[in-house]
Amino acid sequence: LVNGIRIDGTQGIGGTVLHLPLPEPAQPGDVLDVSLPFEIDAGGPIGGAEPRRFGITEGVLAAPTFYPLVPRRIDGEWQVEAAPPGGDTTNSDTAFYQVDLTVPEDLASVASGVESGRRTNDDGTVTIRYVSGPMRDFAFVLGPLESSERIVDGVTVRAWSLPQHSEEAPDMLDAAGEQLGLLNDLVGPYPYPELDVVDVPGAFGG
Repeated sequence: LVNGIRIDGTQGIGGTVLHLPLPEPAQPGDVLDVSLPFEIDAGGPIGGAEPRRFGITEGVLAAPTFYPLVPRRIDGEWQVEAAPPGGDTTNSDTAFYQVDLTVPEDLASVASGVESGRRTNDDGTVTIRYVSGPMRDFAFVLGPLESSERIVDGVTVRAWSLPQHSEEAPDMLDAAGEQLGLLNDLVGPYPYPELDVVDVPGAFGG
């Protein structure tokens, strides 16, 4: 739906691009309300010779860039192309995010931004709202994770680990805190109040 009008789009690049012709041309400064239902099947494991960013490993769902997004538009052209293998595959402008995730209550949910509220549902799930300042991507991880945290340069740094790896959480916090401090000095202050480091075995080294 674009501004409440159903639009039949056309696919491209192996189904990874959807072109939506507008009911009428958009002018600079116009606001469009776009609604696009979608489903994704998550498989696994995601380790091995060809590691992936999205999928399930040891009961942990890693979901970066799991949603349709509007590509960047440069010099009048949409920047759409096949994603490179591995690494950082996201090409999008920064945006404000408000995301409501409904997940099993007995699993830990870790996501971009900060949690601004949660609601327990009657079916054993919880709905958590995450909001953010400007970011170019939203990701979440879901699994049987335990957390520990410390404050580094005013930022809450959290290590999320599987129970069988809990003894490694202090090392995760040490490494993340050291890198955060170093980058604050060399690049500039980290612009968000939280930094989550998550144990995802097999995903580009874990």
